[in-house]
Amino acid sequence: MNESRYIFVDTLENFIDVINQADELLLFPIGNEGTLTLNFLQYTELINKFACVVAITVEGNNTNQKFFVTLPVIPIEMLAHFRETAVLTIAVPPKHSEPVCQYFSKLGFKNIIALSPQIISQIQENISRFIASGHLILQMLARIEKKLDWLEYHVEQQNEICAVNTAAFADFEYRFRGKDIVIFGTGPTSKYYVPALLPGAIYIGLNFAWRRKDIPFNYLFVIDANVNRSAEHKIQEGFPLIQDKVFIGRYSTEHVSHNIEFGEDLSCYGGGNIRRFFIRGQREHVRPMNSWIYRDICRHEPADFWSVVFPAIQFALFTYPKRIYLVGCDTSRAGHFYDKPQEKGFLNVQNVKIGYARIKMFARLYYPDTEIISINPVGLRGLFRDAYTDNYKATLNSGE
Repeated sequence: MNESRYIFVDTLENFIDVINQADELLLFPIGNEGTLTLNFLQYTELINKFACVVAITVEGNNTNQKFFVTLPVIPIEMLAHFRETAVLTIAVPPKHSEPVCQYFSKLGFKNIIALSPQIISQIQENISRFIASGHLILQMLARIEKKLDWLEYHVEQQNEICAVNTAAFADFEYRFRGKDIVIFGTGPTSKYYVPALLPGAIYIGLNFAWRRKDIPFNYLFVIDANVNRSAEHKIQEGFPLIQDKVFIGRYSTEHVSHNIEFGEDLSCYGGGNIRRFFIRGQREHVRPMNSWIYRDICRHEPADFWSVVFPAIQFALFTYPKRIYLVGCDTSRAGHFYDKPQEKGFLNVQNVKIGYARIKMFARLYYPDTEIISINPVGLRGLFRDAYTDNYKATLNSGE
């Protein structure tokens, strides 16, 4: 196996530079060194740059839906799609640094840094200064105030959330047991898919997917449908092309005036086939990666990891299919099959990739009989079962 190169970082300044420059960051903390590093990252809010805490799972130790400080805990086997792209930070006792780095290197992680004892000492000194200044107490009080504000807001909305989402989803539970579902995104690889590959499948489109008019879409999921952008996106043009239902999501923590979407009268966009639903919204202190995922999407909002694909997957699982195929869910910054230059680089790939890892953990626990398959995967390689179409493999062989 091709082993990666790992380095030891000697100064706190260099460590912070790595954090600020990396697109994807994972953390493996063990012992006092790991605790100090987590505390420092939390106090400085640099923790928001990290995707997750990496866990080495032991049989019988279920890490599903667990969090450490403010980061989700993700088992190592769920992070295959991060191994070539993420920077993995090792914060462990000095005697374990070398063997831990070797272990992750052999697993295929290409970018590994280990924190030296000098950095840990600097971190400890900074934490002592934070405590002495009283800054931590003020920071903690501010977080508590924000959480109470969010809790009050959410409790007030809970009855409406339950009513709206029950009306949207209740009659779909178990509906597609034993069937295949295709969730069709707009990544460039979707150009290599044709519906003849999966005859009889149920098709769920995402946002602009309806522009592939050769795909017999049964459903469409839309979140980015704010009325202020409708002139630009014109997603509603595709509504009449959907055979069954269009699901329009609204973030539960947004004021209603911020999410008018297409107004109250949607008949001109798709007749009676439109259903609204609430999706888990975020406020300043709540990170999407911290969201719990609930099986009952009628009484709870689907979790959001910065992509419309996640409520669509949770809806698909709710119908108990045999297989879910992910098409055009490229999880990269390469754009879309209908590409416009200004749309490139919009996706927060790190957060979306963590969302997929969280979904896999959730599906493995609650829907063990449903298999998830990536068609022509790019950013998701190695996470689910990978499958490739012949015409896409031809482009790989030709070097396109």
